Amino acid sequence: MMPRPTSRPVPFFAARAALLGACVAISNAALAQPALQLRPIAALGPGAKKEISGIVRSRTQPDVFWTINDSGDEPRVYPVRADGTVVGSERDAQTPGVLIGGAINSDWEDIAVDGSARLIVPDFGNNSNARRDLTLYILEEPEATAERTNWTCKIVFRYPDQPSFPAPSDNRNFDAEALFTVGDDLYILSKNRSDTFTKLYRVERTEDAGLPLPGRVTTLTYVDRFDLGGQATGADCSPDGLRLAVLTYTHVFLFERASLDVPFFASRVRARAYTVPGGDSDSESICFEDDEHLLIADEARGELFRVAIADIPEVRPAHPVPPGDPAHDLRVMSFNIRYEGANDGPNAWPRRVALVERAIRDQDPDVLGLQEVEAAQADWLRATFPSHAFHGVGRIDAARSGEFAPIMFRAERFTALASGHFWLSETPDVPGSKGWDGACERMASWVRLLDRCTGRPVLVLNTHLDHVGVRARREGLALIRARLGALAEGAPVIVTGDFNTSADGPDAAAVLRDAALADTFRAVYPARDADEATFSGWDGRIAGERIDWILAAPGLGVVNASIERRMDTGRTPSDHWPVTATLRWAPAQGIE
Repeated sequence: MMPRPTSRPVPFFAARAALLGACVAISNAALAQPALQLRPIAALGPGAKKEISGIVRSRTQPDVFWTINDSGDEPRVYPVRADGTVVGSERDAQTPGVLIGGAINSDWEDIAVDGSARLIVPDFGNNSNARRDLTLYILEEPEATAERTNWTCKIVFRYPDQPSFPAPSDNRNFDAEALFTVGDDLYILSKNRSDTFTKLYRVERTEDAGLPLPGRVTTLTYVDRFDLGGQATGADCSPDGLRLAVLTYTHVFLFERASLDVPFFASRVRARAYTVPGGDSDSESICFEDDEHLLIADEARGELFRVAIADIPEVRPAHPVPPGDPAHDLRVMSFNIRYEGANDGPNAWPRRVALVERAIRDQDPDVLGLQEVEAAQADWLRATFPSHAFHGVGRIDAARSGEFAPIMFRAERFTALASGHFWLSETPDVPGSKGWDGACERMASWVRLLDRCTGRPVLVLNTHLDHVGVRARREGLALIRARLGALAEGAPVIVTGDFNTSADGPDAAAVLRDAALADTFRAVYPARDADEATFSGWDGRIAGERIDWILAAPGLGVVNASIERRMDTGRTPSDHWPVTATLRWAPAQGIE
């Protein structure tokens, strides 16, 4: 982790221009922009001004904003106007705010409203990184003039990557002051006290109620991280889910994406430094006032400031969205599900088969490459996902013995034109042959498909390289590279697999160069990051190398790519995280 000073960080763009310039274009004009000199537009009224730590616009009541105070206040939410006045209670005008029955304000930070007009009040301030009772209170948005309400759902959660309580001094990532929603989905941005990265986490929903079950501790899902050059102190998302505002003590950020499929941190970034009168900012609240303005609230001053979005310049362009028809996008997934016969104790196959099923159903892939599939698991996959055709054989006898590296594809969309298998060895057409210094038999399965939505063919190849033999991996990749052209017959290519070697290493580079393939994840995230592990090791780790890849050839543009890190009560579906990519057919020649 990067060291950081104990004082609040200084503006960061100049210091990071060289680093970011290798990956994205940073506007020199944006770097030269002077700081916004904010001036207060309102002083908050009694109650709301005590120690404001969150603000959000109501989805149901015009001109109403909900605010909360930090620890030390009663568990109240305060309805205010943009002029700072507090909407009074019909029953008790002398006691402002709406009391939330049964809630505790240990350290409330930020507030959000979801697509169903529910308020989310987070008790997740965690300066010491030692709390085990981090909580989200969910409640129906009350009338602004109400005196009291009650929460309808209480979510107790934990971070998937917190190693101890308190966290070690070089990994104090587990405080938060920023919460936002996209529709009814809840997201948390960490306030990192060890470095300048904020981590983005998702609160997982259940399939029935849409919220985690009461009485359970919910494990957040790690999504992504971004270097803010400081600490995230507030966040809000626009109602359409396309713009995310993030506040630090020195800068305001705006992440703008073209569609809900695009990750925020791979989208267009706008940012600008700001100052407030009287010295250091203590601003810990931000929200969209309307489509053109943001409101910022300063905790110490109890004042509101307005920022025109037009005054926030672009500092990084968006990942380009490939041309083509999004209605025909291909959702691709690669997933090492861990073989059934492994002696994995609490992670044995019967204990996690439901997690594997959910991981696949959550992504609903059109094309799925799997690794470490034994015969009984192959039978389960066929029975559980009858919508998908199955192509695969055991690696020892080309029947049912040994692990499969199968491909599944949506039967109603694709027709198989040709298919086959070969072994990664000096005798690739001999089933069960072992190659070079490999510890195990290794193979590749392939199928050339006709996409009936577009009338165009695509070759899909799936593999699992050796976990021991360095030469076996290198020669296996070379063999795959040599065979792709003949198998594709001019069709675009998709390669999925557990490669047991880094996607950023020299062996991968040779395949990408010689076969004209794109690493889908790196196409979306050009900068290599420490938190890209795809081997979870059962413990939910996120730091490490990407050894599970999805590659795509020209003719298929990359819309999105991700590592899916959903856990259930601290358990992972496999010892590998699934990886996904959304690919878009390039427009046919002569068609716009």
